[in-house]
Amino acid sequence: MQLALRYYGTLLVGLIASAGWAQIGYPNPIKHVVLIYQENRSVDNLFGSNSPANQYYLPGLVFSTSGQAYTITNGKKTVFTVQAGPMPLASTVGSTGSVLADDYDLGHSHKNWVTDCDAPLSTDPSTDCAMDGFNRVPVTCDAGAKGCPGPAYPQYGYVQYADVAPYFQIAAQYGYANYMFQTNQGPSFPAHQFIFGGTSQPGDGPEPDWFVAENAANTNTINGCIAPAGATVSLVNPSTQDEKTNMYPCFNHETMADVFAAATPMITWTYYTTADYKTPTQTIADGSLWTAPNSLEAICTAQGNKCTGKYWTKGKSNGFVDTNPADILSDIANCSLKEMSWVIPTALESDHAGSTDGSGPSWVASIVNAIGTQAKCPDGEVYWNNTVILITWDDWGGWYEHVVPPPVSSKAPLNVSSYVYGFRVPLMVVSAYTPSGTVSNVMGLDFGAILKFVEEIFSLGTIPPGDYADYYANDDLGEFFQFNKPPRAFQSIQAPVGKEVFLDPARWHGPPDND
Repeated sequence: MQLALRYYGTLLVGLIASAGWAQIGYPNPIKHVVLIYQENRSVDNLFGSNSPANQYYLPGLVFSTSGQAYTITNGKKTVFTVQAGPMPLASTVGSTGSVLADDYDLGHSHKNWVTDCDAPLSTDPSTDCAMDGFNRVPVTCDAGAKGCPGPAYPQYGYVQYADVAPYFQIAAQYGYANYMFQTNQGPSFPAHQFIFGGTSQPGDGPEPDWFVAENAANTNTINGCIAPAGATVSLVNPSTQDEKTNMYPCFNHETMADVFAAATPMITWTYYTTADYKTPTQTIADGSLWTAPNSLEAICTAQGNKCTGKYWTKGKSNGFVDTNPADILSDIANCSLKEMSWVIPTALESDHAGSTDGSGPSWVASIVNAIGTQAKCPDGEVYWNNTVILITWDDWGGWYEHVVPPPVSSKAPLNVSSYVYGFRVPLMVVSAYTPSGTVSNVMGLDFGAILKFVEEIFSLGTIPPGDYADYYANDDLGEFFQFNKPPRAFQSIQAPVGKEVFLDPARWHGPPDND
């Protein structure tokens, strides 16, 4: 979609970057990169309202005069008319005081992806998806939900503008990508492997070059190298696109942690992630499927239900896995932000259908505002002048998306087409060097482009062996930045609640789900 960005009635003319690769030079002003990794929304679903009056609409969606119904089209073919219209992000009143969450979740496994795509050749989902199978994926209602899921075909609903106004502010005041795609064709567990390590290939095991396709099976609580015996994840066969082989969810390959450790001086990082799995007898902090480092045997040494090793003890190495996401706000306030930060939300602020209380836009705004308004640090550092904030979503969550995924890069290994690329997800870019209203129309941005950006910002190599998503990325996000100009003033993001909600120690910070 070519998003016309509107906020409070003011049309902002996007600074369009339509093609090419503007390799980022080094040195540059950036000393910190913060990657906020939200949950389970397609572009059509999250930005489908476009404005309070639906003044802008998505290509492929023909709105009625009421704005409450639209027709799904695929070229000249009408799939069917949907009466769902704009939907709240959540259907229960949460701590934000807003009505912002829904009480159901949509299927978003790799198998569901194949159904949504509905490619002409069932054995090759990468061949021009028909994008008309979304109505065939399952809808699962929350326990005790009444009248769920509501209107027919909720997969085609889109979030109402009022619930995500902070996201529109961020996109309009800074940068937005029209054609960002999740790298993998599947759910959160492999998506988080890609954003940390550039691949979901296990590196060893029965089929080291296949891709982990799904979330782990046979466990509802603990994932990765501390998962219980018998836990498995399925792998995609590169030749048939079928899930043919299972393996234990503990992998052996290099990641961004290795790239950072090999740098001189080493790049410092924190992986802020959700925790607090509770069983009848214990609390397990390290086993979330959103905690990508727990599935790397070089990072997580299992000791019962805990990961051990230098990366799990603060101050023992250049990197640290922090199982309280709100610590990002404290670290900003204390001037202790590391060079690279992954920020994984809790269930309540995740945007994950069936789990969120609707506070996701406020959560993201609180981090942006904390960096933008941080006073000068004791060493003279000003975070706003040297930090880039990247905001994206780990997968499409089962929601309708009309843009067909692009072809795989010619630089990619042959087997990559078995699992790359997935559906379109939002990407917003915030920095003092991003002109207001910047819109990228570069086709085929993905998680690999984010890793490539980080590598170029800090003048690093790619993840060994050099054929992962960072290597074959179509872009490096350079179109969002004008590093040759002075830093622009920060524009605050207005949101329903502030950071004090997320810093409240009584607030539950468990994960969205584990299936």
